[in-house]
Amino acid sequence: MPEVLGEAAHYFDPLNIEDMARAMMAVINGYTLKQTLRMAGFKQVKKYSFDKMAEQTLEVYHQVLNSL
Repeated sequence: MPEVLGEAAHYFDPLNIEDMARAMMAVINGYTLKQTLRMAGFKQVKKYSFDKMAEQTLEVYHQVLNSL
């Protein structure tokens, strides 16, 4: 899910076992890749917060109620 994980994930074809194994081994054995993903994860998580989610959910509720 690139729209959620962005650059903080090492993607693979979930229907291809060999590709999944390749991706897993790349992360396990690749110190630089592991550190890059780790740092990207810290950056990506800053995009999300409970407060922001609650505000957006409340806005959707207001929109639905106003459309009734």
